[in-house]
Amino acid sequence: MAAAAALGAGVTVALVAGDPEAPALPAPVAVTVTVATTAPAPDPRVAVPALVGVRLDEATALLEASALERRIDGGGLLGVLDDSGWVVCATTPATGARVPVGTTVVVRVERSCA
Repeated sequence: MAAAAALGAGVTVALVAGDPEAPALPAPVAVTVTVATTAPAPDPRVAVPALVGVRLDEATALLEASALERRIDGGGLLGVLDDSGWVVCATTPATGARVPVGTTVVVRVERSCA
């Protein structure tokens, strides 16, 4: 007689009984098998948040919450003096791109996006 049990993670245990040459078992035997698995390592990357159309001060908070840095592209002749007066029109890398924690995201800012 043969019995097999699938334990998950590609592990199968098979028990074979009834071999005429094997000694008889006095009673049914219970077998407990513990399979230790390790969880996959967490992904050290994060997704670039959706920033297009968001005020620069709000975009900066979203980047900080995602553990990302920012670099401003644009801002006119004097540069950005007040983050709340500028809107993000584009990012590099793009929204949703998975990047390592600490990556610098370039935010293209204008007074309004056309």
